[in-house]
Amino acid sequence: MLVLQDDPVAGQPIKTSGSGTIAHALIVMAGGRSVFTDVSSMHADISPEQVVQRDPQVLWLISDYPFAKAKGQELADRVRKNPLLAGTSAVEHGRVVSTSQYLVSFPSPLNLDGLEQLATDMHAGGT
Repeated sequence: MLVLQDDPVAGQPIKTSGSGTIAHALIVMAGGRSVFTDVSSMHADISPEQVVQRDPQVLWLISDYPFAKAKGQELADRVRKNPLLAGTSAVEHGRVVSTSQYLVSFPSPLNLDGLEQLATDMHAGGT
């Protein structure tokens, strides 16, 4: 699984969440595995080449960040059409899931709602 916080732009690094984040803990609790477990920073920059090489089976979009160019369903639609991600197994098999940052980015009882949503979406095949 790869966590994305925005729609990647050619020539710029892709933003992801590292292994020290709540998002990563939720991935593990939902029965998944991040393709970037070796990244520990909160918001890490990775290259499109690294994404293609590690070939995530699921893209988890954490939406609603103020810096993101798109949010919610618009973000999911853009990511599905993004040529930088088109060759990943996640996009090829329609395994793109989305959750609001308000459920999964801050320690809160809402993390349980985010976990339930992630587990359901991840095991159902995406949205």
